Order: sequence, then C-alpha cells, then structure tokens
Amino acid sequence: MTPLTAGAPASGTLGGPSDPRSYDRRSAVIESIVLPLLFWTVAGAGGFRMTVTGEMRFLPPSLFVLVLSGLLVGALVQAGLVRPAERVFERATLLEGMAGAVLIVSLFAATAQLLNGLLPEQGLLALLFNLFFAILLTNTMAAEPDARRLLRSVAVTFGWALLMKYVLLAGLDAPEPGLTARLARAVVRGATLGGLPLDPWSPIVGYVMFASAAAYLGGLWLLGRAAVTAAKSMPPPPSS
Repeated sequence: MTPLTAGAPASGTLGGPSDPRSYDRRSAVIESIVLPLLFWTVAGAGGFRMTVTGEMRFLPPSLFVLVLSGLLVGALVQAGLVRPAERVFERATLLEGMAGAVLIVSLFAATAQLLNGLLPEQGLLALLFNLFFAILLTNTMAAEPDARRLLRSVAVTFGWALLMKYVLLAGLDAPEPGLTARLARAVVRGATLGGLPLDPWSPIVGYVMFASAAAYLGGLWLLGRAAVTAAKSMPPPPSS
C-alpha cells in the first residue's frame, strides 16, 4: 500500500474534496456575501439612467412596479427557487437568519429595480407594458411551473423587454430614422394617441440593463442550485 503523503488530505477528511464542512463554508459565502452583493448591484444598476447629454439620474420604482416585483418573487418562491422560511426562520443561529433576510430583501430590491429599467417610464406604453407583465406573471403563478421552466420563462421575458424598449422603441425615436422606422413610428403614434412617450436615454443605459438582467438571472441560477443541493442533503423521513 502506498502511504499518504504529508499535507495531502484524503477524500472525505477535513479539508478534502468531499468534506461537508468545506462545502458548507463555500455555500455560506455564496449565500451571505456573493448573492446579496450581486443583487444589490443589480438594484443600483436598474435605477441608473443617463440622458443623451451625459446627465446621470437614479429612478426609484413606481408602486405598480413594486406590485409586479411581488408577483415575480412570489412565482420564484412557488417554484422553489427561493425558500424564505428555510433561509430566515429555520436557521441554526440568529446571524444565519439575518443573513437569509438580507438575501431575500436584496432579491426583492433587484427584482423591482430591474423591472423598473425594463419597462417604459411614462405614457400609454408604460401602462400597456405594466398590464402585460401583470397578466403574464399572474398566469405564470397559476400555471405553477417548476424552477427550470420558470427561469427559462423569465430569461425570455427579460430578453423581449430589452429588445422592445432599448432596440425597437429606441430605434423608432431616433432623430433620423429610415423609411421603415418612420412607418412604424406612425403606427405606434396612432396606437398611443400621440408622440412616442419615451425618455431620450443614452444607448449606454441599454447595455447596463442587459448586464443587470444577465447578473440577475445568474443569481437566480445560483439560488436554484443551492435549493436543489439543500433538498438533496436533507435526511429522508423516518419510515413508519
């Protein structure tokens, strides 16, 4: 038999590849530091705006956006991506419960500010977008999708919202649009009973929202992975 060399921990020993304490430390770092910082960053970026003249602003979410955020977070809880009771009330120590509460609050703030950045800020288009998202999220909760399908649905919805606001509508509001854009602008003006109710934001805002949406979806993926791992590590119920 080949003896173990000094300083090389065997698999299953403290510090080894399969050491549960090492995994618990990594999981605690991700859930207590990495994810809250990620979601707070998304919350800050979601309110970021820059005009074409370079003036920077920070827009808080409206009341309707907060309601939409509650619906989306509720869908995440329903699908098992987020488990507030386990992260806050079923922790071993008060500090762990507080860390779980901070994570939930940061997730809600990121959701609200990201939706705030994806939806038009004013006018009839804002009302139509808000009603569409409200119906979509309500139907999603009624359908009760699993975590994977919900994450895929959120990614597709965010992608279309980015495309509509920062590509299509921004192109229609360009100072020198082409013939196709002018025809589409006339249709949208007729549908909205007037001019395009869009704020003239800098193209940088669209890139910031794209990065924010990608970071938010990455955070949801990490949350779902942690939830699945925690469920597998739970001991089986005692047989009667």
